[in-house]
Amino acid sequence: MSRPLPPLNALRAFEAAARHLSFVKAADELAVTPAAVSQQVKGLEERLGQTLFRRVTRGLRLTAAGQTLLPGLSEGFDRIAEAVAEVTGGSDDDLFTVSVLPSFAAHWLVPRLVRFGEISPEVRIVLLATVQRADFQGDRVDAAIRYAPAPPEGVENALLMRETVFPVCSPALAERLHLRTPEDLVRAPILYDLLPDGRLDNTWGDWLKAAGLPAFDWKTGTGHSDTTVAMQAAIAGQGVLLGRDLLVADLLARGLLVAPFELRVPSPFTYWLLWPRRTARRKAWRTFRRWLDEEVAACCVTTPAE
Repeated sequence: MSRPLPPLNALRAFEAAARHLSFVKAADELAVTPAAVSQQVKGLEERLGQTLFRRVTRGLRLTAAGQTLLPGLSEGFDRIAEAVAEVTGGSDDDLFTVSVLPSFAAHWLVPRLVRFGEISPEVRIVLLATVQRADFQGDRVDAAIRYAPAPPEGVENALLMRETVFPVCSPALAERLHLRTPEDLVRAPILYDLLPDGRLDNTWGDWLKAAGLPAFDWKTGTGHSDTTVAMQAAIAGQGVLLGRDLLVADLLARGLLVAPFELRVPSPFTYWLLWPRRTARRKAWRTFRRWLDEEVAACCVTTPAE
């Protein structure tokens, strides 16, 4: 049975450009020039009789036709790569790469990986600690854990965990400033997180509103782009941080931090587990997912999704 397909190079050029939304980045991946990628895409558009991209000021945008074409091509190239790897003995099914936020890796995931190694020594976990969007193609990431109000589009996902937030600080600072009620924060230096794009994380404002202090100006404090660094600043007595229960549980148990007030409010962000469709076919994925679900179920500070 014949398969009347466009040239493979044109399909590869489109798929790479569509993933990156950039001819330049696609050219880097394919080791050709941006002009060559553009020419291949143009030829494909002419053959299909469809416009696949809209050229905008800062890059490319997929048209409806491009959005329809991309998923099937990406999965197809994944299947081709897997088939070639199996024939050449390079499938490496025991290697599983997870992209994860540095703070979540350091304070929740890594301490639990000891158990994973004990029960599943045949699977080798590789952690990519980054706040950037997971690249399931270029970096060959098998799964990712991200902290966001909603999951990104175009990828399989599951709600992993929710958490609450509340002020934390060093015991010495709490005692020195006599932090007994939320109103006492007027005497305290504030530490706050910055989002990956540099914007302020307004979760402090949510907690203060719930505490009846919406006019409190927390933005005069010190911002940190790395949550782990902000937590170290709090341990060092540099200010009061809005702690996330998953990350500060161990520090509270060890007495390095204290929670001066009882009020806890739900975080507007959620931990999401993300993966491309190709990952679901892997035995290592099923092993990792089963272990992760067990760890979430056993976690005493949060509740997994139904």
